Amino acid sequence: MPIGDILPARGRPGATLIMTVERELTHEDIMELATQPKARVAAPVLQKLRASHHRIAREMAQGKSAVEVAALVGRTPQRVRDLMKDPAFTNLVAYYEDQVHETTIDQAQTLQETWIDIAQLATDEIIERLEDPTSLKTIPVAELRQLATAGSDRTVAPPRQATPIAQPPMQVTFNMGPNQLKDEPEVIDITPEDRRD
Repeated sequence: MPIGDILPARGRPGATLIMTVERELTHEDIMELATQPKARVAAPVLQKLRASHHRIAREMAQGKSAVEVAALVGRTPQRVRDLMKDPAFTNLVAYYEDQVHETTIDQAQTLQETWIDIAQLATDEIIERLEDPTSLKTIPVAELRQLATAGSDRTVAPPRQATPIAQPPMQVTFNMGPNQLKDEPEVIDITPEDRRD
């Protein structure tokens, strides 16, 4: 066997490689190798987090599946799953998940503040129109009543709604199964008139 087939094509060998042949392979050796289950080789541990790892981690932090992320970044789904077993990579995903969570909270707060501003502007406009005698006359009574009701509901006098009381059924039917003397099932009906106190 030429030395070029044994040594790596790239890089420099760390030490001189010496090989000796102890015996030739037999038919039984080949059959044993062919029938052995293939050993799974674990994915190599990340030595350095690169830009591609950061991109995969950001996509995973957004809740995408390994298949979706693989299609986006040009890797196989198995490679993405292997990365998820690496502690350094899972820490990176957790870091980006925290950022996504904080961004979502910031967006929700911004939206809430915007709606508060809109509600305040609308309220100010309503008050301004109600205080102007000429525009007050143009507002229909039904709309004024609706404003009064809405204002009361949200401030000092919320409407009281009685919770419905559970009513017992007016008729109860017991099906006791087929009667030994009859072919029909025996049914016992109890109505409010039949009740005895």
